[in-house]
Amino acid sequence: MANYSRRGYSSLDSEYDTAGSPTQLLHEKDRVTVATIGWWLDNIRRFCPRLPPWCCNCTFNAGWLAPAVYLLYLNFSGHIVGVSIGCLKCRVDPFSKNVVKRAQEMDKQDHDALAAMQLVAKVLEIWYVFLAGDLIYSTVVKMAGGGALPMRLLTAHVDFGDLMYLCTLLKKLLINLWTLLKTLYGMDFRDIMTYPFKLSRELVKRNWRRVANKPAMQLPKSTKKRTCLRGALYVGLGILCLTASLMGPAVAVLLIPTRQWYDINQQQRIAFGHLVSSDPPTLNATLAPQCNSSMPQGNYSCTRFLYGASMDQLVASAVSTQYQFQTRQGMYLPPVSQEGDLTFSFNVSNTTIWIPSRQAVRGFSLDLENYYASTNPSKNFSTDYPKSELFNRSLDVRLQRKGPVVGLESACSVQNTTVYHLDDAREVRCYPVDDHTKCIQSGPGWQNTTQAFATFLIQDISSYFDVTVEIYATNRARYLPNQDACLTTVRGNCNWDAIFSAAPEPQWASKSGNRHIFEYSSKFSNTPVWCDTTSFLKFATYTLNPSPLSNILLLIELDLITDEAKTPTKENSAEPPPLLVHPDWNLAAWSVDRNGTVPGSRSAASLLVDALQRFQYNASKGQMFNSIHKYTTMQALSFIPYSTLNITSSSNFQQQHLLPSHASIYLFKYGDSSVRTMKMGYAVVITGCVVVLMKTLITPCIPYKRGKSAIELLVIALSHDKVEGADEKNGVPVVATYEQDRFTFKRAQQAATSPHAP
Repeated sequence: MANYSRRGYSSLDSEYDTAGSPTQLLHEKDRVTVATIGWWLDNIRRFCPRLPPWCCNCTFNAGWLAPAVYLLYLNFSGHIVGVSIGCLKCRVDPFSKNVVKRAQEMDKQDHDALAAMQLVAKVLEIWYVFLAGDLIYSTVVKMAGGGALPMRLLTAHVDFGDLMYLCTLLKKLLINLWTLLKTLYGMDFRDIMTYPFKLSRELVKRNWRRVANKPAMQLPKSTKKRTCLRGALYVGLGILCLTASLMGPAVAVLLIPTRQWYDINQQQRIAFGHLVSSDPPTLNATLAPQCNSSMPQGNYSCTRFLYGASMDQLVASAVSTQYQFQTRQGMYLPPVSQEGDLTFSFNVSNTTIWIPSRQAVRGFSLDLENYYASTNPSKNFSTDYPKSELFNRSLDVRLQRKGPVVGLESACSVQNTTVYHLDDAREVRCYPVDDHTKCIQSGPGWQNTTQAFATFLIQDISSYFDVTVEIYATNRARYLPNQDACLTTVRGNCNWDAIFSAAPEPQWASKSGNRHIFEYSSKFSNTPVWCDTTSFLKFATYTLNPSPLSNILLLIELDLITDEAKTPTKENSAEPPPLLVHPDWNLAAWSVDRNGTVPGSRSAASLLVDALQRFQYNASKGQMFNSIHKYTTMQALSFIPYSTLNITSSSNFQQQHLLPSHASIYLFKYGDSSVRTMKMGYAVVITGCVVVLMKTLITPCIPYKRGKSAIELLVIALSHDKVEGADEKNGVPVVATYEQDRFTFKRAQQAATSPHAP
């Protein structure tokens, strides 16, 4: 038997050197291949004759470690690739005529790049398997030099790449743990298996006391050290087995960028002040540049040049969609209106209609102008949008702003109203609502109340059925039963001050606040039409697709706001109160002065008069008039401006309602911690980096030895002389291994008493 003379090498390596070259068993073609590989290795050795073996090994380790670390850097830093992974310098021109053709070309390039990246991931996986196998073999050979390991671990560098090897390792680890506990504390199999599952504290204490009182066997320090090293080796093999099996998918997950939405040009310094709804329109509202200083006196006809056609369009849209529904069973579609560079519509998906603010839309136009300037070849983007150059590198873009929206609930009815004239400055107007009657205050004589009134005339073409519109806004309304005595008197001996001062009944509390009442009357019928309107303030995200191809109208989208938005939530603990809207906003929407007249030549006027007559003639056919009333009111609510605040301190962020804005771009990008597979990729690659780094650090301490395959180890074993004391059933070396049968631990005890025991 040959003996090894260098520290760190087992006798098996020396024996293999005397077994003869295995290349003698190869065919001629295989020998040529081996000779070619040898020629390359010889040239590499001649090229660096002064480099020690461990230096070449460290270089090989660094060759894998460098791309792995760079890959982690790309993902942790969120590196942006751009519009295509197959063409990194490609840019998208949204105004180009061949955008679709260019997108198809880049898609083919992306497929080629994805295939190449998968091959790279496979190469890094194979590379890591080589490195991990070399680390395992070097460690095993080093430990086997002292005869401290079982024979089967000498093939661990070959078997660890198979996941089934984990089962073998787990089984060996449990057996070694059982053996250690039995040796130290005398615990049998029943104690080990039942102790962790004892639920009763008394049983646990009694069982542990019984086990702890057993005399512990004092093992030599060398045996304890060898057992700990062997357990650590099993754990390390398990980790390497997992990482080797998952390294390919993990590298692919990190190497291949994904298409993600990425936010740029974020603004977080503007907060909402208040909505100027209870005041009449002023010049500060910037409704129209044609308006002058006469607006505070109620001259709102100046808005006709900018918004008169818009109002006519809204009314015509209400009539058009009604006829489409009646004739072709079409859907009720909301109208589209323009403000600045953009168009917007209303969210009519629920009973509450949500209206965007024209002021917010005008601010949104600045974001669109920056997008156009950034995507042009000149790229003259503003410093307020620092990352606008990424627009040309994105597949899709969404501009977003958070802003106020006003909700509208309205219902119209053809019923007589009752007016109680209390004195020259006070009156009570009552409207029947099922089995109750709603009453509001009117007139300047009421104390401790907020109210406003406006009226105008909508002219008929024939000037015979002109419509008088009266708008009452009040902050107080009360519901009385129809049989209440106050409703049956002429002037009323009731104390109306006490009725309006008292708290409303709980079931009417939500409808007893700010109200907006419209009364439409004409000579066509003695029965007027009145509409009860309520408005709410909420916030929504304004979203715009700036592409001139997919969104040719540049239509703004509102995030879906349902009726549940008015219910109390964690962020909004109280139900939003109704808004008090000044009636003059409706005058500005109609482009009519106070007490003025809307000419019958306008299409909006003629269509409303016709719809009102149909409604008064047949109360069941009021859908068209209801739509016209809602659309005209929505026009007025969209005019209402709001004030903003600049937040300069972080402490004010929680006290104000922020109005952030940003642009979301869709592109190829590294790093997405929200994806679970990405977290798995991080864990596996980082573990692999630690393993390779550890191998690099210990390489100079462990002499390099080429790993041997299972066939080579078999040749070595067959060339061995028979070891004295060898077991005929289990083979050699019996004294250096822990077999899995019942005699494994006994043989280890016998070997422990020998001075040459492992």
